[in-house]
Amino acid sequence: FLEQTQGRSLSERHSLAYQVAAYGATLLVLTLFFGSYVLYFFGVSLADIQVAGGLFVFYTAWTMLVAPPARTLDQKDISAIGGDIAFFPLTIPITAGAG
Repeated sequence: FLEQTQGRSLSERHSLAYQVAAYGATLLVLTLFFGSYVLYFFGVSLADIQVAGGLFVFYTAWTMLVAPPARTLDQKDISAIGGDIAFFPLTIPITAGAG
């Protein structure tokens, strides 16, 4: 979180942390209530998700071990992308991701 929000003021970090918590809670509650219906709709079993999630976590850990340090996005990079970093990359992969 601190690496992704470097160069921001303390009040901006607090606001961003609140947004990440709200997005994460909403995403996890929706997944709790509707996740099984989505899996059933696509014909995916829970065992499939467990295997795929385990492989994804292993792959992510391995690339973190062998890769050089990644370049962090600065504020002008984020504004050029046009995204909200509270939702991605902070909420989805870090808070409510495969791990």
